[in-house]
Amino acid sequence: MRLITGIRTCYVPAEDVPAMRQFYEETLGLSLRFADEDHWVQYGLKGTDFAIAGPRETPSGPPGHVVVFDVSDMAALVERLEATGQTPDIRDMGGHGKVLTVFDPAGQPVQFFARNAPGPEE
Repeated sequence: MRLITGIRTCYVPAEDVPAMRQFYEETLGLSLRFADEDHWVQYGLKGTDFAIAGPRETPSGPPGHVVVFDVSDMAALVERLEATGQTPDIRDMGGHGKVLTVFDPAGQPVQFFARNAPGPEE
């Protein structure tokens, strides 16, 4: 079964989100898609997203860009990762979905996103 279905987002962790926004919006001209105060700022680019993540949204580990993959079956991915000795950290984002974080062999964080299934009223 194919679990990874695409790249959802690539983001850069930032301590000073307003300064990063100024650079990406005013200097580079990226168009804002979504902002959650200084926690998460997202820009849409042909088929994927680029974002700035404040400290609350950034996993611990070495600084750098973080790739977020779409995943079709979070439970199957957790099972696969645990079988290899990984300890996945899953964060429930309410209506948005769930984000799972693990670290690659170099210690870089890698994240996986699964959108919540729509409820019967949706």
